[in-house]
Amino acid sequence: MVNVKRVLMVLTAILLSSTCVLALEIGGVTLPDTMKVKDGNILLNGAGIRRKFGLKVYAVGLYLKAKNSNSAAVLNADEPMGLQCKFRMSIPTSKVDEVFYESFGESMKVPKGSGYGPKSTYGTISKEVVTFMGYVDKRDVTKTDTWIFTYTPGKGTEIKINDGSKDTLMGVIPGLEFKKALFGIWIAEHAPVGKSLRDELLGK
Repeated sequence: MVNVKRVLMVLTAILLSSTCVLALEIGGVTLPDTMKVKDGNILLNGAGIRRKFGLKVYAVGLYLKAKNSNSAAVLNADEPMGLQCKFRMSIPTSKVDEVFYESFGESMKVPKGSGYGPKSTYGTISKEVVTFMGYVDKRDVTKTDTWIFTYTPGKGTEIKINDGSKDTLMGVIPGLEFKKALFGIWIAEHAPVGKSLRDELLGK
């Protein structure tokens, strides 16, 4: 005879264990398993920790329509995707500028010349890069901040910052080329964040 109570307990345990993997805890923060986009949800493809000099700078997750480990395919895809960066330390705006102007340059393989900055040429998207930097360097980063980038075909990349209490839409930057440069910081074959983190985001 089937013990109905025992069966229900087992099913409950399975459901609870499944729920536990719906959000990923990494580096002391939790990344959601999905991100909401216009036509539904995109799924967490992979995640990792950005470290610098042994310090945990932020946890980052890549969100796609379906699992994909091919760097070029993800970058070139004109389809919904997202990135979330949950910071684990405070960073002054001067450092944000330095790191991300350089990261855009490396993502796009722009010759360094005398350095990277707002007056550098970033191919056809120099204006978009400067606009992006204006969104993310309005104030120092705090360790409660989350940067949320969501790309929608035909619309562009939404830039949101969550200060620990609510999402604030900073702006939308149009164009597939900008998306490729931004996401390339993390997942290009020559990703400035390094091969190890890139591979984690691609689920390798």
